[in-house]
Amino acid sequence: MLNRINRYIAKEIFLSWVGVSLVLIVVLLINRLVRFLNDAASGDISADLVFTLLWLKAAAYMPLILPFTFFLAIMMVLGRMNRDNELAVMLGCGAGPSVFYKSFSIVALPLLICITALSFYVVPWANNESGRVQKEEQEKGSFAAIEPGRFVSTKDGSGVFYAGKVNSETGEMYDLFLHSEKNGDEVIIRAQRASIEDLPELDAKYIVFYDGSRYEGGEAKLNWRSTSFIEHGMQISKRSSSSGFYSRRHKSTFALFESESLSDKGELHWRLALPVMFVVLVFLVLPLGKGNPREGKFGRLFVGIVIFLVYLKMLTFGKSLIVKDAVPSVIGLWWIHAIFITIGYILYRKGFCATKRKLVRKDAKISRGIS
Repeated sequence: MLNRINRYIAKEIFLSWVGVSLVLIVVLLINRLVRFLNDAASGDISADLVFTLLWLKAAAYMPLILPFTFFLAIMMVLGRMNRDNELAVMLGCGAGPSVFYKSFSIVALPLLICITALSFYVVPWANNESGRVQKEEQEKGSFAAIEPGRFVSTKDGSGVFYAGKVNSETGEMYDLFLHSEKNGDEVIIRAQRASIEDLPELDAKYIVFYDGSRYEGGEAKLNWRSTSFIEHGMQISKRSSSSGFYSRRHKSTFALFESESLSDKGELHWRLALPVMFVVLVFLVLPLGKGNPREGKFGRLFVGIVIFLVYLKMLTFGKSLIVKDAVPSVIGLWWIHAIFITIGYILYRKGFCATKRKLVRKDAKISRGIS
């Protein structure tokens, strides 16, 4: 059964976690949005795909953001309770560590399920979709960022392209103009419509113009050639294989389980490590956050941030050791979790068991004095 103390602590943690998460997510999204807008302005991606890529990247960040923000939220709540002497009063009234861990679990258990689902299923899907979209945009080349009614320069600066209208559903373009120049020769194409097509038999992507004319010549040449066509294709990129973007980060968790590759084993342990890290941090945060009231609300917050970053850095280092076969995959990243569990246990013994022994000795002295 949950008592008032459990509900009070859980409510404070939940509100603090929501606030911290929103701030951090907004900052990261704005940073990513600026990058994607810059890519769209330079013609690397279509403007229509900016927010699609933004949400996919946001989903990929979640398994790291959620443990960090929850850890910070508990540190902030414990810091405030330390400052206001609430923590000391609760402990003095018999509310032991189990009461706090029970309160943490009210918010932590749903988050643990969410982080596990994100790490094992959502993030691989988001990485796969993001890679596929960016690969398709790269294959479209200079025609990826076409906007109706605007002249767009090709990436190499050798030409200009214009489309009067673009069908967003089919991708077909209408009222087209293309001017390109190479080695002093100029090519001008006018067409009623065009579409970008993937031609596997030619192993390339083409822009195919329909019902138009092609003009070839140059400023130094007086003989311009004019050709009318019903259909005219122009290669825009080589058709890259799926391995161009498909890496271990895009593989499903089930595929990683079946794989014998060291890189895949490292990725599998990384995905498993994120929910395990979340559990370890929840255990570690109470003895870490229990401090002196004079330290203030944010007294131990910096220490907590440093511990989280060191933990994350060690997991990244441990993953590289698995990939290099320097650590057996059976051991994986468990040795890193064991280090931080040991640190948490030492802090727990120092913060709670030592305090309990002092109180017992103090009560014994009082009893002897009365007798």
